[in-house]
Amino acid sequence: MHISTQQPVNNSKFDATRLLGWSNDRFKNLSKQICDKNREIECLYQACEKDGVMQSITSLEKSVEELLECEEIYWKQPTRADWLDASDRNSKFFHARATTRKKKNSINMLVDSGGRVHNSETGLAFVIQDYFSTIF
Repeated sequence: MHISTQQPVNNSKFDATRLLGWSNDRFKNLSKQICDKNREIECLYQACEKDGVMQSITSLEKSVEELLECEEIYWKQPTRADWLDASDRNSKFFHARATTRKKKNSINMLVDSGGRVHNSETGLAFVIQDYFSTIF
């Protein structure tokens, strides 16, 4: 039985293109939108004597906050489109990214309440247990 690998490659390129299009639509010009909202807020503060202006300012500040959160999420996302372009989940690229992420997310050392550094597995377990036993 012969299994064609051409179909998954074509699908992955299509998905990567759709993903990039979605990303551009969703996060396009976030910094410009943030600047525009901040300018509107400044104008409203200058015209603060009028009624209802404070509600508009609060609403715009909330919008800026949401845009900043979107921008932060956008920059924290890994480039999964690169993985789709590679089309092979067992590729060298994928393993390098996963290894780097694992190293970044690991705890190599902790300092206990006495200021001593622990970097062995038993030492780390002791510091964690001691910390939570003092909290609870």
